[in-house]
Amino acid sequence: MLICRGEGILSDTEKYISQINPEIIREARVKVLAEYWPELAEYLEDKLEAKIIHHIFDIEAENDFWMLVAVFDQYLN
Repeated sequence: MLICRGEGILSDTEKYISQINPEIIREARVKVLAEYWPELAEYLEDKLEAKIIHHIFDIEAENDFWMLVAVFDQYLN
């Protein structure tokens, strides 16, 4: 399992919007990740020599926090 956590990815405009409606920012960021996910998944599988069997991405716009969890078909060393 690989867990990536980050914070501080929102622009000033996104931070302002997230105070009013954080779900809009979350949906937009998840849509962007969906576009790039196939390329990122291929990169991770190649570098870690394991197949991703499940993944999830979430963002808390109101806290400017994101997380990606990827579960692989074998233990990572």
